Amino acid sequence: NRDEKKGLEYLKYNHLVSDPPDPMALASFFRFTPGLDKTMIGDYLGDPDELHLSVLKRFTQTFEFTGMNLDTALRTFLESFRLPGESQKIERMIEAFSERFYNQQSSEIFASKDTVHILCYSLIMLNTDQHNPQVKKKMTEDEFIRNNRAINAGKDLPREYLSELFQSISTNAFALSTHSGPVEMNPNRWIELMNRTRTTQPL
Repeated sequence: NRDEKKGLEYLKYNHLVSDPPDPMALASFFRFTPGLDKTMIGDYLGDPDELHLSVLKRFTQTFEFTGMNLDTALRTFLESFRLPGESQKIERMIEAFSERFYNQQSSEIFASKDTVHILCYSLIMLNTDQHNPQVKKKMTEDEFIRNNRAINAGKDLPREYLSELFQSISTNAFALSTHSGPVEMNPNRWIELMNRTRTTQPL
């Protein structure tokens, strides 16, 4: 939690992680170890280094988004780390999420992962707009729907779908905590838990 490089060197020295490092093992470590600083996890996953990109991909693969709406899936993803401030890091993370969500979507509502990508950015901006006290003039539902016109391979997404997303975000902000304390059960975690019971994997 103080120094990612020294921390991982220490783990290597004590043979707790392989040398050279295994991206899947590191991804599982970041995803399932309680007490890790979520800001540090976000910074590591957003790094452009080749190993970090591999870890980000494997990290995203630890999520099961089948049966989830986009906002629920995005909430679940963003609860596992804190988004870094750099736009390029955010770009890489949202891209990895979008690909995973698109490949697991239950319906055929999205024409491509690019649609998911654009809509994720739109939801993150909406979250800031609705819940940042410095923003005086809040975006309306109609404005949100208008901003997302023709993003689905040149076509509009269903208005009801965008309306549900708007209501979800405006009434319930994304939880962007920095530390993982005791696990609190909420609807996102419940859906994820149900999804994880459908597959068994070696420890």
